[in-house]
Amino acid sequence: MKSGQDVEEGLQSAVAELKVLEDYYAELGAREAILVQAVSEARAAQEVLSALPRDGMVEILSPIGGGVVLPVTYDSKKKLRLNIGANTTIEATPERSYKYLEEKIAELDRAISKIRGQREELAARINRLRSQISRILQQGSRAATG
Repeated sequence: MKSGQDVEEGLQSAVAELKVLEDYYAELGAREAILVQAVSEARAAQEVLSALPRDGMVEILSPIGGGVVLPVTYDSKKKLRLNIGANTTIEATPERSYKYLEEKIAELDRAISKIRGQREELAARINRLRSQISRILQQGSRAATG
């Protein structure tokens, strides 16, 4: 039979582990939210690319922050600038840019799925640990009243 000190140490250890797991679960949730937002932005960009005229020019209002909107003229004869990461941009057609966004969305969706799987596993571990803590507390209260 375990001593009261052993039970107390086990309880403290389980509670500390639970806190770490819950913090990690929350962090994964924040990461997932960031990725979901990135997918949303990429899909919005695809919609804009789909709406661009194939010939001619069109004026677009581009928000630059602080509620300021900059009128910009888009010329379908010119290529877009596509940020491919590490502060590197390349020239690309709207079609290539759309395809790039499709690939990026697929990559982000895979990352979201992975995080969701990790969160499910973590939730199961958290629930098992909570049950373990509950059992320890119940045993301790029985020992104190018994």
